[in-house]
Parts: sequence; C-alpha cells; structure tokens
Amino acid sequence: MSCPNHLTLYNGEQPYLSLWQDIVSSSRAKCFPAAHASAGFALYAFAYLPRLYRYKVKIIIAVSLLGWIMGLYKMMIGDHFFSHTLVSMWLSWAIVYAMALLFFRSVQVSPYNK
Repeated sequence: MSCPNHLTLYNGEQPYLSLWQDIVSSSRAKCFPAAHASAGFALYAFAYLPRLYRYKVKIIIAVSLLGWIMGLYKMMIGDHFFSHTLVSMWLSWAIVYAMALLFFRSVQVSPYNK
C-alpha cells in the first residue's frame, strides 16, 4: 500500500489503490504496516515479565503511549494512515500474546485469573 504523501490525492505521484488493487497491480509501494509504531508496540513483551498485575498494566499503558506517539508522528508527516498504526498495534499484541502462551505455562491477562 502506498504512503499518504505518495498519493495524488495528497500531492504525490501515485494513484490511490485499495489493498486488493494494490496486490493485483504488483506495485512496489511498501508502506504497510507501520514499522516505527511496530517497534514501539513490540515492547508489549515486557508486560509479561513482572508478576504483579499493576506493573503489567503500567507497562502496557507506557508501551501503548510510546507506540501511538511514534505512529502519530509518522501520520503527521504523511508516512502512514491511522489504520496502519492500528493494525500494527493489533499484530504486535497478538504476536506477543502468542509467544507468551508458547513460552510461559500460565499467562495472566487479568487480575482475576488464578
């Protein structure tokens, strides 16, 4: 998918194509997912280190803020759409959660889990 600043809609040189049109056309545009935000969101892995739930929540909030600050910066300069950052967050969380399930016997996602 093309970056917003590359689209003719935003004074760029490339036409807007939907995701499926972009795949069929085999364009060389590489703007999805948001890599800078993904790097910030990858730090969700640290949420599985502490045993106390309140520390996990603090880490999740801090990582979310960091990832969204990085994503919003890239959106403001025209490198990504909102959806790129949102999907990056979801993918990062899903991958980290799957890895935690794989490597840890019991993954506590709630203070009510025993």
